[in-house]
Amino acid sequence: MLSGFDFYLSDPYRTQLSRKGQGTQSLAFMVALHWVTEREFAQDKNSIWLIEEPESFLHPELSHSATRLLEKLGTDATVVMSSHSMAFVPHDPKRVVSTQLDPEGYTEISTFASHEKATVALRKGLGLRFADYFSLGTSTVLTEGQSDSQHLRWFLMISADWTDCEWPELRAPTISDRGGASELAGFLRSNYEILRKERPTVSLFDGDDAGMKAVSGLSSYFNNMSIPFNANREYVYGRAGFAIEGLFPDLWISDLRDDHPNRFTEYQEDSSGVLMRFRLKDSAKSSVANALKGRAESENPTDRKWATHWLSTCRALDSALKHQAELIALL
Repeated sequence: MLSGFDFYLSDPYRTQLSRKGQGTQSLAFMVALHWVTEREFAQDKNSIWLIEEPESFLHPELSHSATRLLEKLGTDATVVMSSHSMAFVPHDPKRVVSTQLDPEGYTEISTFASHEKATVALRKGLGLRFADYFSLGTSTVLTEGQSDSQHLRWFLMISADWTDCEWPELRAPTISDRGGASELAGFLRSNYEILRKERPTVSLFDGDDAGMKAVSGLSSYFNNMSIPFNANREYVYGRAGFAIEGLFPDLWISDLRDDHPNRFTEYQEDSSGVLMRFRLKDSAKSSVANALKGRAESENPTDRKWATHWLSTCRALDSALKHQAELIALL
């Protein structure tokens, strides 16, 4: 259709269509369909377009443009489209059908009650899972923030050769942070109902006020939906009352506070001198982490008393991931 004349595009450099990427060429072709439709309509003719997999060669931004073009085209012409992309599934379920072969080799047509059910069917047909859209692995540990993930990865690295620290479930998953306790809670509210049926997913919350508040809200929310959300099963707390740094020995925290009091915004001990709680300045978290890790790495490899809280946390995570895998296997 386009071979009989030169077609130039500026994006931003003006060159022939044939010198553009295939995604841009596809989008230009869709625009051409509008032009043809308008000419046909001017001659009292109705256009019918059969379009196969328009998502081919399109990156996400072009996909959004393509869906808008095709929706507009559908107001002036009849458009029948096949697609393997959820971005091209119309939100009106009346406009969606699926096809598959029945046992006798005939084409079977199905309709859907909602857009969600249509996209679920498409994901299953493609072998896609909801977790794929969040770049989650075959199993996942979700943490509150980047420092939590970094600390956990570090401890798994230095304990790789320790006796009784095999933790096969914990050493396999993706460790993904969500940007804070409330952000992790929001992510779980929106997605956990689906994720828990697809892949083993366990959340690691700090035992501080923010972590406990997030878990309390989630427990109430999921309880009302009859979705399990239990400690050491669906989520794991770090040390009670503390952020991730509290998994290191109290003495180390105390020594750091004595040497660098300006790194702390809060530090409390009880009458016997036992550490009750502390808070670090955001700007000091990296330097404190490096100091704590450096001290741990300088310890005698056979003396692991400093890692008591770390070991408890990792054992709980490994056990919870195994539990989630077993539940999924029963589905």
